[in-house]
Amino acid sequence: MQEYSTDKCDQLLGEIPADVAPLITWGPQGQAGIDKALPSGWELSPFNCRLNVWGAFGNHNVRDQMSFYEVWTAGVMMAGVCARYGKPGKYEHL
Repeated sequence: MQEYSTDKCDQLLGEIPADVAPLITWGPQGQAGIDKALPSGWELSPFNCRLNVWGAFGNHNVRDQMSFYEVWTAGVMMAGVCARYGKPGKYEHL
C-alpha cells in the first residue's frame, strides 16, 4: 500500500506559483490560447506526493480558466487532510 508524505507535499506545494492573477487558460495541448495543457501535474519522489489537474470528467478537450492559486489551495487541502493520514485525496470542480 502506498504511503503519502506531508513533507513531500509541502515541498511540492512550494514549487507551484500560488498567484491569484492572472487567470491561466487550461485546455488541450497544442490548441491556440492555451497556457497550460490538460492533463498537467507536479510530482516529487514518485508517489510520495503528486498533484494532477484534469479536465472535467476526465475530458481534456475542454477549456477552462483558473489561477494557480486555486490549484495550490486544493493541494494544501489534500496535503492537510489526506496526506497527513498517509492517504490519497481527490478534489473536484475547481
